[in-house]
Amino acid sequence: MVPGAKWIAKGISQNASLELLNLKGNIIGDEGLILLSQNLKDATSLKELDISLNEIGPAGFQALCDILPFCNI
Repeated sequence: MVPGAKWIAKGISQNASLELLNLKGNIIGDEGLILLSQNLKDATSLKELDISLNEIGPAGFQALCDILPFCNI
């Protein structure tokens, strides 16, 4: 996981105007996406998320799928 994923995850929930988050190619992996997913529910203004090319496997995608019903993305 990219250490910055922890900081991004924290910042997501504290940013009321974030509409687009492009994390393409940062290799955050499952652990990074799980951390991000825990905070994406609070990102009510987020409309678009690019997590392509991040070496995400089933565990990371499951974490994202679990929160999608609660998000605008």
